[in-house]
Amino acid sequence: MSIKPTAKAVALDEISPLLLGLINEGIDVTFTVVGESMSPLWCNMRDSVVLTKCDPLSLKVGDVPLCKRPNGKYVLHRIVKVHADTYDIIGDNQSEIEKDLPKSCVLCVVKGFNRKGKTYSCDKVWYKFYTFSIIHLRGVCRFLMKFTWKLKNLFRGGKK
Repeated sequence: MSIKPTAKAVALDEISPLLLGLINEGIDVTFTVVGESMSPLWCNMRDSVVLTKCDPLSLKVGDVPLCKRPNGKYVLHRIVKVHADTYDIIGDNQSEIEKDLPKSCVLCVVKGFNRKGKTYSCDKVWYKFYTFSIIHLRGVCRFLMKFTWKLKNLFRGGKK
């Protein structure tokens, strides 16, 4: 007799005590990305991130913390500016910066990610280049992504 594993989607609120307990004990936790705000790097329900313990006060530009906003919602976005008591964050696929998120909202930070069975570290040079590009060349990158999308659509016969 074999046991077949099953999967169940669970809201982060339901498992956050377990997740944070493991992370605070120094155990890294992997979970599937939900949402499109960090694409093209991480895609909804395809990729997963590896979360690790961090000092919420010492993160730097480019880091991607998991935060619980003051309104109770969770967010996994990139830090684009560091202030004394707050961070400015934004998703790679977004245009508006969320300003002044209290550092006390940071729960943990992404140290790597999984895509199609392969694990990637946030310490790799190509990842740091991507991070630099997405932060400092945001306008150019967004233009190129839209231009590429329009070209693909044109060649497929679409009208957008």
